[in-house]
This record gives sequence, structure tokens and C-alpha cells, in this order.
Amino acid sequence: MDKEYAKKVSDFNQWIKENGVQSMQIEYPAIFTNKDGYNYPGIVAREHIPPYSIIVKVPSHIILNTQTAYNSELNPLFKLYPEVFSPCAAAWEDYTLISYIMYSMAMGDKSKWHYMIDLWPKKEDLNVFYLWSDKEIKETQSIRVIKDNLHENKCLRDSWSNLGIILNKYPQLFPCKYATYDNYLWLWALLASRIFNSYISTTAFTPYAEYVNHENV
Repeated sequence: MDKEYAKKVSDFNQWIKENGVQSMQIEYPAIFTNKDGYNYPGIVAREHIPPYSIIVKVPSHIILNTQTAYNSELNPLFKLYPEVFSPCAAAWEDYTLISYIMYSMAMGDKSKWHYMIDLWPKKEDLNVFYLWSDKEIKETQSIRVIKDNLHENKCLRDSWSNLGIILNKYPQLFPCKYATYDNYLWLWALLASRIFNSYISTTAFTPYAEYVNHENV
């Protein structure tokens, strides 16, 4: 673990401790390697964990969910665009969270969520289908994969054009450095791979618990 990453981990662990996150019989980080040889951080058990055991408790105030984002200081802006940021709009929860995270990124360490965001894997470290390069897609030699990738990327470009045109109207909230298509792809990939929405009523990033990788549960 390099010094920069170790510092981020230390800051993150201190932040979750100060905010009441409790972990039992587990610790972070541990580096796993999947079947494709890709390395990624996760949580490792320190001892045998019986079935149905509680391994982590995360207070609700530190969970970044759609409700928190929508009711934030960006709420007046969200209300101006109900066609994008209200339940009547498709993917409104994703757009709301992504917009709020871009806003939080611009705040730097003044953001409540800085230490969580700062530790998220970078775009180039995410092995997500629609982030593959053209070369990687062609190497699959699969017509279906190539078509699916083209379709997915077109959908993402179209959805960003709808969201980006709004965010770019407010550079004081969403500086051009952060409100970019590249960051949009990165955050969309994080939403696809890290959120909890099966057991709670809203889309949510749950600090620490999100490092319990699916294939290692």
C-alpha cells in the first residue's frame, strides 16, 4: 500500500470512527483478486463469522442517499427541474445523487462526504463494461458485446447531455472541473457497483459497508 493510499485509508477510518460506525470481526482494507486477475480493496474477516451475524453498523446520518442529497442546499435547484430531479423522472435518484456528489467534490475537504469520496476507486480502476476501451471491446470478437457497448454508451451520452446542460448553468455550484462527462461515467459506474438499494427505500452509498464485496459475502 503506497503512502498516499495509506493516508486516505487512515483518514477514512478516523472519519467513520468519529461518526459512530461499528465493525465486528472484520477489518478494512484487504486486497482481493478476482478471476480475471483484477485487484480491488475489500473487507476481510478476522475470525469465523456465524450465519446472520451483524458485522457492521452504520448510523443513518452518515449514509449518503437520495433523500439526503435532495434535501440538501441544492434543493431549490432540484425543484426548478422536476423533469430531471423528481420521482416522475426516470433515473431521478441517480441524477440527484450524481449532481450532489459533483457538488461535494468541488467542496473538497469541507464536504461531509470528502473522506468517503476520496477513497472511492478511480475510473481507470473500475472493471465496468461500458468503461472498456474500443480496443478492449473489439478484442472480445463478440458482435453482441460490441452492439451492447455502443448502445450503453449512447444512452449514457444522451443522459449526460440532459443533466450536464443543467449543471453547467451553475458553475458556482458545479465547476467545469467536476461537472464533466468523464466524472459522470465514473459516478455512474460507482452507482452500479457500490450502492445499497435492495434493503432500504432509497439509493444509498453506505460508508465502510460498501467495501463488503459481493463475491466475498
